[in-house]
Amino acid sequence: DLKRLFISGAVVLLSCLVTFMTTYNVMQNRHRTEIAGLVEKYKDAEKTDETLEYMKAIVGSYFYGQSIEWGETESEDAAYRAYAAALNDKYTEYMSPDEYKSWTDKMNGNLVGIGVMVAYDSTKTQITVIASFPGSPAENAGLRKGDIITAVDGKKVSEIGYQGAVDAIKGESGTTVRLTVSRDGAEHVSEIERKAVRTLSVLSKLLENGRTGLVSIIQFDETTPEQFQNAVESLVKAGATELIFDLRDNPGGDLESVLSVLSYILPKDSTLIRIISKDGEVQTRESDSEHTLDMPMAVLTNGSTASAAELFTSCLHDYEKVTVVGTKTYGKGCMQSLFPLPNGGAFKVTTRMYEPPKSGSYHGKGISPDVSEEASEILKKSNLLLIDEKDDNQLQAAISALINNK
Repeated sequence: DLKRLFISGAVVLLSCLVTFMTTYNVMQNRHRTEIAGLVEKYKDAEKTDETLEYMKAIVGSYFYGQSIEWGETESEDAAYRAYAAALNDKYTEYMSPDEYKSWTDKMNGNLVGIGVMVAYDSTKTQITVIASFPGSPAENAGLRKGDIITAVDGKKVSEIGYQGAVDAIKGESGTTVRLTVSRDGAEHVSEIERKAVRTLSVLSKLLENGRTGLVSIIQFDETTPEQFQNAVESLVKAGATELIFDLRDNPGGDLESVLSVLSYILPKDSTLIRIISKDGEVQTRESDSEHTLDMPMAVLTNGSTASAAELFTSCLHDYEKVTVVGTKTYGKGCMQSLFPLPNGGAFKVTTRMYEPPKSGSYHGKGISPDVSEEASEILKKSNLLLIDEKDDNQLQAAISALINNK
């Protein structure tokens, strides 16, 4: 896949599907009380069968699907994973303690590394810097957009491959990594100490026409609302009079994050989402911001635009705020809740369905664009974050759509 994106702070591959999540402590008060009872009952569970009983209790109360009968197995992790898999829901899964910690750090925007976003171009067997995180070790070391990482700790990327390079960049806080960096034909070596960093989930730039601001949302996490707002304000200050939100390959993310971004765009009290429980109870969430964004806007989508990214797209489309350009989205309209387990792991369970404020569910169907534009052969062979804007036919179609709508 030529469109793989890495955050080398922890070098997290973002092309996988990030589920649309809420944690158990932000559910409705009634659910919170019930879950507290479950936690109290099973808080001292240590044995496999006790943890499984807790998982079964969660399924019985909240799983948006058919529960199952389940026996016992010998291996603890295997038992937990097998039980989750047997529910036959691809979004329900067991997380080991290490996996749970890694997921939590990711969604909180906290990583350990050098703090640089890079893209891999397999046609050139090189890693290109897209951006350094603000205040990160990479930024302090002078790494900047367009730099090419040719070696890690003396090992050439062309020889060890991207995965070998990615693994070599990883490490614990306080340790160092030596990167050989090529810039303007000259190479230099930077020794960078790994530290805790905040992720970069939003990129932006003013396009060559001087009027169109491009905001690329990589995924929705805790860093996104502030970064999105800063990006929009900077683009408007630079002269942007219209915006394109690029959500291609955006796998989704956190509920509160996407709702906060939508609140920044839509008028206060606008309905943003309808959430349906397994009992058929419908809950709505509304915009709580006084700010609105009123200018021509478009959204770029593809088959990997999923979950929270689809809610962003469909919500703005329901209010006729955007033109959707590209290809049909993934089609995920179910929500997971995360239940910490007594063993330190977690049980991620599909608990609710959700729909945009006005249109129907897109779960299993996806969202069809207003302007259908398949990726060109050049675009298919390129990295979205590296391709020149003139070669991105879907981006050009979005620019044209904004012109035609004026």
